[in-house]
Amino acid sequence: MRIEYKGEAPYYDYDMKENVITINGKEFDLDKLREDTEKEINIYDEDKNFVANIIIPPNEYEFVDTGKKDENGDPIYEKTLKPLNLEKVRLVLWQKIEKPKNQLSEEV
Repeated sequence: MRIEYKGEAPYYDYDMKENVITINGKEFDLDKLREDTEKEINIYDEDKNFVANIIIPPNEYEFVDTGKKDENGDPIYEKTLKPLNLEKVRLVLWQKIEKPKNQLSEEV
């Protein structure tokens, strides 16, 4: 997976286990999210600030010989989905916007 950074640190933490990315407490199963076209997922925090973008490449297929022949004697191929190539997935992490700490007002 390629990681890109927007802005200056700090950034949100992320964790990657197999094909599942966890960012800011939210899990994204890349195998379930992938499509035949490139897919971009925009992730926001509770204050609507950008956290990250996940860009998943389009599905890739291969044609596998089934070992069968059609009525003309030509081989019959089956279209199968290739495993997701994580090297082509992009994760763009945005600068973490930290809330200012509440200051207690002083009573006079």
